[in-house]
Amino acid sequence: MKRFAAMLAIVGLVASASFAGTVQFDPALTEVLITDIANPVVIQATLNADAGNFDAANVVIGANDGLTITDFSYTQEFSDAADFLQAPQVIGIYTSDLFVGGFGSAGLSTPLVLGTLTVTLPPTAQVGDEFLFSVDPSIDWFSSLGSEPLNGSGMVRVVPKPATLCLLGLGAVGLIRRRRFA
Repeated sequence: MKRFAAMLAIVGLVASASFAGTVQFDPALTEVLITDIANPVVIQATLNADAGNFDAANVVIGANDGLTITDFSYTQEFSDAADFLQAPQVIGIYTSDLFVGGFGSAGLSTPLVLGTLTVTLPPTAQVGDEFLFSVDPSIDWFSSLGSEPLNGSGMVRVVPKPATLCLLGLGAVGLIRRRRFA
C-alpha cells in the first residue's frame, strides 16, 4: 500500500510539471459598431506555453452562437518555424470551426504568432450581442501543443454608434435636469 501511494505521489508530481498551452486572441474582445456588422473582423492568434518548445500545434477554433469563422491565414513567423502546415479545414465539431496547425521537427518555441482569423457576424446581430469563439480540447478532442491541452477564447461584441451614445447621454442629462427643476 505504501509503495502504491508513493507511485501515485510521483505520478502527481510529473502531471503537475506538465505545461499548459493557450491561444491568445488579440484583441481578446473586439467591439464592432452596429453599422459595421457586415464587415469581416480580423483577429490575431498567438500560441503560448509554460514550456518553451513543442513539436506540434493542433488548433480547432470554433463558435456555436452565430459567429462564422470564414478564413485563417498563417503568419510568416509560423510558416518559417513549421516543417508542415495544416491547410485550414472545417471539421464540423462546432457550428462554425476551422482546424489549423502544423509541426516542426526542430521544435517550435513560444510565444509564436500562429496567424489571423477572419470572422463575420450574422446579419441579424443587434447592439449588445456577444459572440464567443474558443479553443477547447474538452469539446474538440484535438487542440494541443505537443501532447498538452490547448485552451483560449475571444469575443466579438456589437456596440452602438458613438453618436447614438452621445444622444443617450444628452437625454439622460436632460431627464436629470428636468427632475431637479420640477
